[in-house]
Amino acid sequence: MADEQNQRNEASTEPAKPAGLLYHYTDQKGLVGILESGCIWATHYRFLNDASERLGALDFFVAIDQMYSIDQHISPRYWGGLRDSLDNTFQLVDAYFVSFSEESDAPLLSGDRLSQWRSYALNRQGFSLGFQADYMKGRADKLTQDLQLATLLLPCVYNNESKEEIVRNIIRNHGEALKRIARERLDTDFPESERIIDDPKWRREFREFQTSFLNYSSQFKNYGFKEENEQRLVVYVLKGVSSLNSIEFRDCAFGRTPYIQLPLGLKDQDSPLRRIVVGPSQSKDQIVISLKLELARMGVQGVEVVPSQIPYRNW
Repeated sequence: MADEQNQRNEASTEPAKPAGLLYHYTDQKGLVGILESGCIWATHYRFLNDASERLGALDFFVAIDQMYSIDQHISPRYWGGLRDSLDNTFQLVDAYFVSFSEESDAPLLSGDRLSQWRSYALNRQGFSLGFQADYMKGRADKLTQDLQLATLLLPCVYNNESKEEIVRNIIRNHGEALKRIARERLDTDFPESERIIDDPKWRREFREFQTSFLNYSSQFKNYGFKEENEQRLVVYVLKGVSSLNSIEFRDCAFGRTPYIQLPLGLKDQDSPLRRIVVGPSQSKDQIVISLKLELARMGVQGVEVVPSQIPYRNW
C-alpha cells in the first residue's frame, strides 16, 4: 500500500495528502527562531541547497519537447510559441519553499533520520519538528489569501521517468483542450494565426496549462536528494502583482536571502506543531527536559518532545 501511494505521488501534480506528520529539520538557531517568532520561513528557491531547483525543471521540459510533435497534439510552430509563453510565466513567478520530510513507515525513524541530521544540523545540535500537514496548509492559506499569494503542498518528484510522465500528461491534457477550443471557435485544428489567443475560453485553459507547468516545476528535484522524501509547502509570488511587503531578508551562505514568514499559531488549540525530536548528542536527554519546560512557559501545549534513538555521538 505504501509503495502504491509513493507511485501515485511520484506521477501526480495534485497537492499531496500525507497521512502522518511532516518533519522540518533544523538546528538550535532555527528552532529558537521558530519558537520566538511563532513562524516558519519559506525561502526563495534560488537560495536552497539544490542548485537545480526549478531551473532543472525548465531545462528538462525543453529537452524532451520533440515528443510533442510526434504525439501531434500541438504543431511544432505553435508549440514553440506556447513554450516561450511558459518560459515567460516561469520568469514572472517566484517560488518560496518550506521543506519537510514525509513521516517514515517505521515509527522509530519518524523525524529521526541520520542523513537529515547530518545535512541540516551541520554538526550542531539538531531538531526535527513534526507538523500536521492539513493544519499547516490551512495556516499558510490564511496568510497568503491576505497577501494575494498562492500556496499549495506538493510532493517532490525525483526520477526522470515520473518527470517525463507528468510532462506528457500536462501537454496531452491541456494540448487536447486547447485544440478542441480552437476547433469550436475557428473550425480548425490549432491555427497558426494568433486570433484564438484572445478567446476567453482559450485563455482560461491556457492559464490552467501555466499553473500545471508551474506546479511541475516546483515538484522537480534532482534524484540525488531522493532519500529526503520531501514534501514542500510552496508559496508563489507574482512579480508586480503580489504584495512584496511580505518578503524579508536574512544573511545566509548564499548572501542576502529572501524569505516569507508563515505564522504557525503555536499557542492555538489547532497549532500544526505536534512533535519535536531532539537530534543525536551527548546531552539530548537534558535538552528534552529543557525544551519541555520552555514550551510550557511559552504556553505551547500538545507537543510531544522525544530524544533521537540514533546512537550517533559525533557532536
